[in-house]
Amino acid sequence: MKLVTILITLSRPAPEYVPGKCNIGRRGRAMRLTTGVVLIAISIILSILVLNPLNRWLSLALVFPTYIGLLASLEGSTSFCVLHATRGTFDLNEPQGFAS
Repeated sequence: MKLVTILITLSRPAPEYVPGKCNIGRRGRAMRLTTGVVLIAISIILSILVLNPLNRWLSLALVFPTYIGLLASLEGSTSFCVLHATRGTFDLNEPQGFAS
């Protein structure tokens, strides 16, 4: 009975990409959530430090890291990467180790 279970799990095909569904794996989700939280935190800290009215242009420049942080955290929470979707690719089987 156990041998049959092992053979069934080994013979399963690789996960297929279904448009509009999950297209990133567990590691990709963790990377995106971490990146999003760090970028949002940095934007909040810089906005508090740069809240001086003399630095309006620098305050306006903080929109970009905030947007990227929100997009990364949204991708991580929904398991759906916009870049992979536009390319029609997916990355469900990511290798272990550090991201490079």
